[in-house]
Amino acid sequence: MIKYFKNSIQEIQKVTWPTKEESLKLTVITIIFTVITTLAITLVDQAFNAGYQYLLDISPTSSTPAFDPSSIEINTSDDSSSSITITEDGTGEVTEEATEDTTE
Repeated sequence: MIKYFKNSIQEIQKVTWPTKEESLKLTVITIIFTVITTLAITLVDQAFNAGYQYLLDISPTSSTPAFDPSSIEINTSDDSSSSITITEDGTGEVTEEATEDTTE
């Protein structure tokens, strides 16, 4: 364990540390690069957001149906003795009511 710490200290002494001017220069370069990258990502994000909003604006809304299925009647015979009425109730579920007149 002592050998590990001795070797670590020797390696740290071999490191050439940057001067104050070099550190300041690298810090300024890092800040400039960060600002430029942030602006580029923001512009790309705004462009994608505008395109997405455009697609939403031109798409049909899903809340209004293409037709109103509130009441549909289907006669199954020529004498209209049986019929099926399909109505849409307030919950949006479709219910079927079948009536058949069996009087002869």
